[in-house]
Amino acid sequence: MNRTGCRFPALIVLSLAALTGLITIAPAVAAPSAEQSVSARQRGCEKLAGRLYLLTELGKKTAPYYPGANLVVTPICFDFTGDHRRDVVLAIHAGGTSGALNWAAFRRTRQSRGPLRRRFRLVAEPNSGPRTELERRRRLVLVKTPIWRRSDPNADPTGGETHRLYRIGWNRVKLVRQWHVAHNRND
Repeated sequence: MNRTGCRFPALIVLSLAALTGLITIAPAVAAPSAEQSVSARQRGCEKLAGRLYLLTELGKKTAPYYPGANLVVTPICFDFTGDHRRDVVLAIHAGGTSGALNWAAFRRTRQSRGPLRRRFRLVAEPNSGPRTELERRRRLVLVKTPIWRRSDPNADPTGGETHRLYRIGWNRVKLVRQWHVAHNRND
């Protein structure tokens, strides 16, 4: 309580001013939801990955044949190296019908300005095979590749999947673990 005996004098003054039209109170703008901020973050990651794609060997070879096309599939932006900088891992589509063939890992350098090739360093660009999928497992990258049997058609591999876990270092990518997952035959 203040000396006048009113507990909330400022609130009363603002309320009266708003009622008389002296001031206008704007409605509160809701904060973006988690889904909206994640999608905006993902869009920024996709845009960055599309520019980094041109720095890969496959990007240099295929970009003239697909001008303006973004051949990046499922980019992942995360601090994989533990240096508090956002690194980028991306799967690269070769432009045909077999999906992503390669993947590339870029680590962020200390440069904050200048061309993109100075701000990000290509750590590795391994060839993993058709239909490569990438996932993040803590600070590791999980690379999934389907296994075709001899009798399988091109569109339907039934041999399961090869899973490989990689750790991204400063100068290279190291294979941590590899295993095979069999598909359920009843599908």
